[in-house]
Amino acid sequence: MTEAPATLSPMTLQEFVHLYETEGPFELVQGERIPLMANHFAHDRSANKLAYEINTAAVPRKLGWAFVEASFVKTFEENTSWVKGSRQPDVMFINAETLQRFQQSFPAYGSPMVLIPQIVVEIISDHDKQIDLDRKIAGYLEDGVLLIWVVNPELRTVTVYQQGSKQAALLSEEDALSGGDVLPDFSMTVSDIFKI
Repeated sequence: MTEAPATLSPMTLQEFVHLYETEGPFELVQGERIPLMANHFAHDRSANKLAYEINTAAVPRKLGWAFVEASFVKTFEENTSWVKGSRQPDVMFINAETLQRFQQSFPAYGSPMVLIPQIVVEIISDHDKQIDLDRKIAGYLEDGVLLIWVVNPELRTVTVYQQGSKQAALLSEEDALSGGDVLPDFSMTVSDIFKI
């Protein structure tokens, strides 16, 4: 039996999957399990709209896939069978190369996605606290996520955070949301995120 890395709440990939299936969705942040709350219609509509638009741009060109409410898992570099943390963004885009590497390394059916997405989207809900959101964004950047879009349905804005940049960009309804160098073929008007 392999020894668990030092963490507040060590669990194997198998234990992670079992707990996720039996006790419901959660994120694992610094050893703490954080249960995920149900979303409302406007939230789900925006998430699915974004995933659809990303996939429309990416899938035909075999650039990767966008997923809604899917978890990604970080493991310890010295032992990939132990979970270091997990997040479940509202939407995430994973490029084709990363997906291929994951499938080669974890061929077993039922494994969570052990990888870091290139783009994550967080849609602000009524129960979100700004300090928790700030920590989540910092965590994504630390993990190596290249592009983060924080969608605010109430203000109808998107705040864009980019790896290596110290300044976020605030986009209003009439602005274009772009995939930049991460997903060059993607662009949509911010206002379209909030339409069916």
